[in-house]
Amino acid sequence: MQELFPRRMPSRLALALTLTFALALSVGATSADATRLAVAVPFHVSQIRSKLIPGLRRWKDEAFFPCKEFPAVGREASLVLVYAGHSDQDLIGDDLTVKQALEDLATELEPVSARCFPGGLHLMRTEVPIEATHPADAPCSIFQAMLQRLRESSAYDHVFQMETDVLPVRNYWLDALLDEASVNTGCKRFWQLGSMSHCQPLQDNLDQRFDMHINGNSLWCLRDPGLWNYMDRVKSFYPAGDHSAVSGCGTSRFGEAGMDHSLYRFRRDPSNWEYIKKIWHKFQYTQLVLNKCEDSYSIAELRTEHPETFLVHSKAPFLPEDILMARDLVTQIFSRWPQSAEQHRLASMLTTNRWSKDQLAAYLCESEEHIRMIQNKNPSPTCQQLCDTSPHLFPQYDTVCELSVLKKRWLNWEPDKAYVWTTDLHSGPMACNVPVLNDAGALVHGEIDFGNCAYTRKYQPLCKDRLKVLEYDEWRGFSLDPCPNYLRQAFFEAYKNDPEFERVDAFVCSHPAANCELYMPFNRSLIVYPTTRLEFGRDDDAVDWRQPYITLRSKARWAEWVQNIQRIAANPINIIAANSKYEVEYIKYHTGIKAQYLPSWCGDKTDNKVVEPSNNKVLLGPYRDNLDYPRFDEEEAWKHPIMTTMLDAAQEWKEARGSAPEFVRLRQHYKHYEFSDLQSHPCIVIIPYSALILSLIHI
Repeated sequence: MQELFPRRMPSRLALALTLTFALALSVGATSADATRLAVAVPFHVSQIRSKLIPGLRRWKDEAFFPCKEFPAVGREASLVLVYAGHSDQDLIGDDLTVKQALEDLATELEPVSARCFPGGLHLMRTEVPIEATHPADAPCSIFQAMLQRLRESSAYDHVFQMETDVLPVRNYWLDALLDEASVNTGCKRFWQLGSMSHCQPLQDNLDQRFDMHINGNSLWCLRDPGLWNYMDRVKSFYPAGDHSAVSGCGTSRFGEAGMDHSLYRFRRDPSNWEYIKKIWHKFQYTQLVLNKCEDSYSIAELRTEHPETFLVHSKAPFLPEDILMARDLVTQIFSRWPQSAEQHRLASMLTTNRWSKDQLAAYLCESEEHIRMIQNKNPSPTCQQLCDTSPHLFPQYDTVCELSVLKKRWLNWEPDKAYVWTTDLHSGPMACNVPVLNDAGALVHGEIDFGNCAYTRKYQPLCKDRLKVLEYDEWRGFSLDPCPNYLRQAFFEAYKNDPEFERVDAFVCSHPAANCELYMPFNRSLIVYPTTRLEFGRDDDAVDWRQPYITLRSKARWAEWVQNIQRIAANPINIIAANSKYEVEYIKYHTGIKAQYLPSWCGDKTDNKVVEPSNNKVLLGPYRDNLDYPRFDEEEAWKHPIMTTMLDAAQEWKEARGSAPEFVRLRQHYKHYEFSDLQSHPCIVIIPYSALILSLIHI
């Protein structure tokens, strides 16, 4: 093999240019089980000064140095620069050829190559097919040719493709690659070891397409014929077409240009099942190299979050700041990925108008696209924050910042008082305790979608007025049916930008307490205050009218609610309370949480009249005694054993003494009543349907 630049280059660098690429001659004799790794860096002439040279110069920094010491016996690495062109003819600038630039670079890298690349520095020339006309065709065809020629050379058993936008984030990354290659003798563990996308999903809708392809900047094993059989199958499965002029270079689907995509989608196609199940394990994920797409990253943060990562693939370090700024603002405001033309247009506006980042953000916030978002009640939080901090930037302030204006009004309303919200599906629990909360300095607002709120309106106006998403819905609302996860997400989306919610300090959940799950994402204080069983609305088949909504998921949802209330209790801004000592112990038994004992008040619901008893009718209560359930037949209720036993006793009393009190059911005697009406009776016999009922507290 011809050696280049013998006078100018130190002989130990062994930088060679080979058009035939007879690399086998350059590495010398090695044992069959030795690890021979090529770090292959494909590059375009336009990338030499912008990416290749700065990227490789980085290796000289001890923080990013490739190896700790000269590789041990049986471990050898070479650096292979891959160029599609004529290095001695193609110019960089006016008078410097690619060949001369690489010669100078190799001299600079002498300390690196001497210590870490005993196999030498080599230059491979490839050709780009004339028919390669699509953007991804050239890099794909270069990759295919590079891999094939490295295999044919018999000089290496592994190759790591390291494109010019792959940068080290910690030192000794070459050692890490050699470690992986050395335990993969004969490709027994993998054919490809690389990274799926660890970046925002907006680019090419990665999450929606469930795109888990392994990026081509991977460690490849060259010594298993099975890999080449696999690649031939992929090329046949994805032939050249309108999407690509090179077979195997893409799938024709959106966002899937390049051979790494076709290699992945081939594995996911059901028609390949019988073959793929035998070789799926040959494609393995690692965090040694991390594919960040075009995302910006902090080396310090990445080292902390990914202690196993040595190399990162991302275009961001090489993009101009104005492009990054424009792109980041579009993704923040519109939650979409901007096309290249849009990025450059916005970057040009930054430069031409000498705008700051906030000025460009204001421009985007006043765009038709964001106005439509406002009309759909989904304004960008970035724009709303800018409305708060820099209102002077908005000529259309009243339109763009409408929610910000409303939020300020809410925040300025009674600022010295806490604002408490409830969406219980029964008005009783909150109506009983509003006076206590008011005395404590709180303002209470209810959005209760249940008929009985009309009866408490006289005392506390708690009926729904502007409730969104949640409904009573024939008892379904108690368990967030028919689709709890969808309803919880819809509830959050409906209220996440709600100006009034900015003012809310705490949410109270009593009936059912489990619906506090709706409020967990809002980062507000939660007061979980069950006035019936804790499992109400989750796994409550003991309640007859809830049985139609009990499903196979009910027990799992009860378990999830127990876990959630434990999470709620762990946060000191939240309160877990109970209105009876029985309920305190009940909560402790099921959750391990020691709830605070807070008896319900209900004292301000009387009309403060004192009435002397005026008749001998004894009331049977409360208003709801469940004795006529489930047919709600008043006559049948009198046939209940409790009732017949009392009537028999009254008759015996009458026979023995000549007179007896008359028993009447509260619900039959009064259609509507004031508590002063009850005082006209000598007594009330309470027939409770639960451990503690609020009616008993009222009385």
